[in-house]
Amino acid sequence: MDIERMKKAFYGPVASITTPFTRSGEVDFDALGKMVDFYVTAGSPTMLLTYGDSMYTILTDQEIAEITKFVIVQTAGRSTVTACGGWALNKTLEFADSCREWGADAFMVRPPEWAGSCNPETLEVYFTASAKRFPIVLMTSLLGGPLPLHMIDKLLDSGADIVGIKDDVCAYYGRQLAALIDGRCAFLSGGRKTHHFDQHFYGEVNGYLSVYLRFLPAVSRLYHNAIINKDYERAALVIKTFDLPFFDELAAGIGLHFSAVIHAVMEVYGICQRWQRLPYPSATDAQMEIIRDFMKRMEKALQGFED
Repeated sequence: MDIERMKKAFYGPVASITTPFTRSGEVDFDALGKMVDFYVTAGSPTMLLTYGDSMYTILTDQEIAEITKFVIVQTAGRSTVTACGGWALNKTLEFADSCREWGADAFMVRPPEWAGSCNPETLEVYFTASAKRFPIVLMTSLLGGPLPLHMIDKLLDSGADIVGIKDDVCAYYGRQLAALIDGRCAFLSGGRKTHHFDQHFYGEVNGYLSVYLRFLPAVSRLYHNAIINKDYERAALVIKTFDLPFFDELAAGIGLHFSAVIHAVMEVYGICQRWQRLPYPSATDAQMEIIRDFMKRMEKALQGFED
């Protein structure tokens, strides 16, 4: 995976894998296969496994490996696959070797950084060593704070095989990062359209992590087409109509964490079930009704755009 190919893998809206569970808390591989097929049909240029959305916080190392291998096999070359992981260096290198063997295209590395426990020198060694094993994607969000911009600049200048960056910090840092990277590697804006729209004018931002591509991809296409056509007023209207209500009204107002809302919405569209593994909560029947009503509003709004 070279940088130009990674830019294509991160181009436009990208859907991250939401690990599905059965009601009893087992990984639902049948639903995971359906999810991959849906994402491929929706046009996600990569099957993106992430520490957050893919629920690594409540998975075992063996499950992470099984899910990664399953996604690669199910994708079957119809899209690229960006794996994810991050342990102590020896385990990370071992997993990178496995990703190469299984046929992943890139490896997004998240160091096991707890409350600032790493320093710039050890992080540079960690990323450089990982990049020698497999093309890597950096994540900007660490538990101890964002990945320092000067470190990213130094790593990109070092010649290490860093093919992309996924930014989950966004805001002012994200604008600085977009200006710093500006084509030096693939750039994926995390979270939502608002972050991509904010960073778009500061450098080459190839794509963004899309919520709607996971269940109502026509919304993502509306926004992407507006960006391509430089119709920024229309792009902002799509954000105002779909993203702001989703995050500010639904996700923030229903009393559920974002991951529970995503699982619930994907149940509405028959992609997976709402269930999460305890201690993470799942939507109640009453909350599911609120979510169904909200999505009906979004579908009606979408018809207005398409008409």
